[in-house]
Amino acid sequence: MRAPTVDRLVDMLDLDRNTARTIRGLMKGDIDPCDVSESCDAWVRRCYHEPDWTSQALHAINDLLECHGVEGWTDPKDFRFGVSFCNTGDTYALTICLIDDNQGERWRLCSWGGLAGAGVCTF
Repeated sequence: MRAPTVDRLVDMLDLDRNTARTIRGLMKGDIDPCDVSESCDAWVRRCYHEPDWTSQALHAINDLLECHGVEGWTDPKDFRFGVSFCNTGDTYALTICLIDDNQGERWRLCSWGGLAGAGVCTF
């Protein structure tokens, strides 16, 4: 699965390199989300069926970015398109988004407001 580079995460989200490496590792599936996020681990243990790894990764990334939770929406005109993202509290601030459409799941750096309005995303 494609994901933004460590350098891009550092530059665009103003992160330190260790946090950016951890986030990229979560996106690529190289790091277990429950190993870096106690709240993700607690959430997974409460679930009857284990959530998929991208949901767990997004939850752990939300904790690392100190955001306000994972949210998402589906296009009402095309239910095959949806996005999940870390809520920064600002509709137009860059954040981590997981886009799911007929091309599969993709990680992006987006403002979810920009994505919803004009499809603006960046790597």
